[in-house]
Amino acid sequence: MAEAPTDSPALDRELLRRECVAWTRHLLGVAPSPAVLERYVDAHRLGVVETPGSSGNFDRALVRLARGGGLSARLCDVHGRLFRPAGLLRRKLVLTLALLEVDAAAHAHVDESRGSSALGVLAGLAGRACLFVLLLLLGLFVFLPLRLLCAFTPSPAVPPARKGAP
Repeated sequence: MAEAPTDSPALDRELLRRECVAWTRHLLGVAPSPAVLERYVDAHRLGVVETPGSSGNFDRALVRLARGGGLSARLCDVHGRLFRPAGLLRRKLVLTLALLEVDAAAHAHVDESRGSSALGVLAGLAGRACLFVLLLLLGLFVFLPLRLLCAFTPSPAVPPARKGAP
């Protein structure tokens, strides 16, 4: 029988809950249910999101900035999508979306259709594309210096993997 994982001292449950709230608001514009919050924390506790050595200084900086929600989350998401598609922020966002998709309270928001005419859909897509490009350009100015700083800053010691962790 598998041993039940234990909380590590480095696991900040409250920070992870706030992070989940920020991601959920960024993705759906709603607050997550208590079940989603607990599953999000559990996934981190089990080590399925960040394994030792899987993320560097820039990945962690991107997550810290995105935790602010709103524009900073959107800016970090756009940058991460293009330049760090397998990075820590994207893994956390994908985890959050997966948890929301199977949550009884949130799945309707994930699957929600914004009924509109074909012209309305095209206008919406054009607006989103313009916003994406604007955020991408802004992100280059913000994140290039941050990338350089992170590249020359020593990484903190990575805790060893727990026995039994995937």
